[in-house]
Amino acid sequence: MSGTSHAKGEQDRYVSHYNLRSHDKHFDVGDQVLILTPDSITSHTFSKWTGPTTVVDIRSPYSYTVEVDGVRRHFHGNKLRKFHVHVDSVTCDFFLSKIIISTPVL
Repeated sequence: MSGTSHAKGEQDRYVSHYNLRSHDKHFDVGDQVLILTPDSITSHTFSKWTGPTTVVDIRSPYSYTVEVDGVRRHFHGNKLRKFHVHVDSVTCDFFLSKIIISTPVL
């Protein structure tokens, strides 16, 4: 087995392992997203997700213009995450006091 065929086999194995759980991020205009922002300039370890903000424009397949506090900024798709609204409870203010059942007359 030559060195190039071994390297090709290992590369294929790495690619298939990486692609098991990877997927493309895609956002549409009007989507609500979160933005990954670093807490400090020196370290990316302490980054946090801020938002939600709105996607205003799609500049390329992985590049988006987002409106943050009235200012439009450009972000790569890796710095964005789709925002999902979580509902804690559902209430109903409508109450039926009378139910009328009508039967057809033959």
